Amino acid sequence: MGAVFETSKRLPLDVTRATVGAADHFSGGQLTVPSGFAAGVSAPLGARYRAVAQYRRANWSRSSLQSDLVDFRAQQRFSLGLERKRSSEEGASFWGRLPLRVGGYILQWPDLLPRAGASDVSGGTAAVDERALTLGAGLVTKDNGGGLDVSLELGSRGNKSDLGVNERFVRLGISFLLSDETWKGSFHK
Repeated sequence: MGAVFETSKRLPLDVTRATVGAADHFSGGQLTVPSGFAAGVSAPLGARYRAVAQYRRANWSRSSLQSDLVDFRAQQRFSLGLERKRSSEEGASFWGRLPLRVGGYILQWPDLLPRAGASDVSGGTAAVDERALTLGAGLVTKDNGGGLDVSLELGSRGNKSDLGVNERFVRLGISFLLSDETWKGSFHK
């Protein structure tokens, strides 16, 4: 079990409008990045499996940025998953040695956008919610200092009746980690 608290920050907001031959620059006030927190829990389900869950919140609100084009609500993310450690048994198949993650999340974006057909938020707002299923796998080097991680997300966001669009997406993430020991062991023998 673990938790993190994040403090708010104020950032200057400068706006530049430019056309051919002319530019208009003015200070747009401040953007307040809100405080928030994250809490997670992990529970073992045998020798190789564990269940994981996380809740994350950022306290966006109307005072974060004054605008006629967007309103804000708290950003929230609920996620659940199941993880499998790699097998340490000699002679295990490739799939048995591969650590796997399967899960899903619901993300409530902080943006409240004008409803389909409205020119600003005075005509009503619509929330953007995202839902996705996730799959991940990772390979670790023999010295446990480096690795390759691949993750895939399949999801959707939006609402056709409120926003005029429903978007489906696929995200692929690939990350590499090289430690000093991996580098030395591979290239300096």
